[in-house]
Amino acid sequence: MATEYTACFTGHRPEKLVSYGTDRLDAVSSVKKQLYQMIVQAVEQGYTHFYSGMARGVDLYAAQTVLYLKRQYPRLTLTGVIPFSGHHQDWSIAWQQCFQVVLAQCDQVETLSSQYFPGCYQQRNEYMVDRSGLVIAVWNGRRSGTANTLQYARLTGKEIRCTRIDPAGGCPGRR
Repeated sequence: MATEYTACFTGHRPEKLVSYGTDRLDAVSSVKKQLYQMIVQAVEQGYTHFYSGMARGVDLYAAQTVLYLKRQYPRLTLTGVIPFSGHHQDWSIAWQQCFQVVLAQCDQVETLSSQYFPGCYQQRNEYMVDRSGLVIAVWNGRRSGTANTLQYARLTGKEIRCTRIDPAGGCPGRR
């Protein structure tokens, strides 16, 4: 699969999406709307394949958006990239169900390790960035796995489209 037509997602878990002056429902609704807009823009520019890291929050919201858009754009494909077997087992029942529904609709699933190890999430993120021409991100402006992924994407010359949910605005490596 050509990287120039492939995009991946990076972003925070739902509890880190709340920005100043908003509650969780408003924040999640805003993030979903922004993801939808960024994904549609990517599709209209020729991106047809998407990677999701299958984590709670932005990863699964983005995956759900791609699956929704497949109705209008049937050529779209989604690969779920799981850092290690069972990574979702400690989640709430609702998030586990969301994970399973998305997983069942993925065109491809790649599990990178049979068990957890330190650094497995960053390995998953780099795996997706390496296979993508575009990184679509939601970032709260703080040090995090999302910030590390954006830094890696910048260092590897990937295009970054980022929405920052912090009033200070801006994203690292934005082009």
